[in-house]
Amino acid sequence: MRESLLGMTSRMKKNVSFRKFARKIENGINHWFTCIENLEVEPTNNFAEQALRELIVQRKIMGGLRSEKGAKTLEVVSTMIATWKKKDKPLLETMKGYIG
Repeated sequence: MRESLLGMTSRMKKNVSFRKFARKIENGINHWFTCIENLEVEPTNNFAEQALRELIVQRKIMGGLRSEKGAKTLEVVSTMIATWKKKDKPLLETMKGYIG
């Protein structure tokens, strides 16, 4: 699938109208087939979006975090915790496993 898409993007780049779209495909190619390669990953990001939605709204109401890196870190950690909860994993032990 990847090879087929990359072949298409190389042809698309020859046409000025399609170059931007070809770059989009190339930039996301390593992430688009995760649910096919790993059956534990859902084919939609609804769960991840729902896990972050309240956090993002609160961040916007409060005026945000002080840095983009801090905002991204908070989103990643919150998503990980929501995923562990969904899988009924013990939060503290699971987090320690990733840290240590």
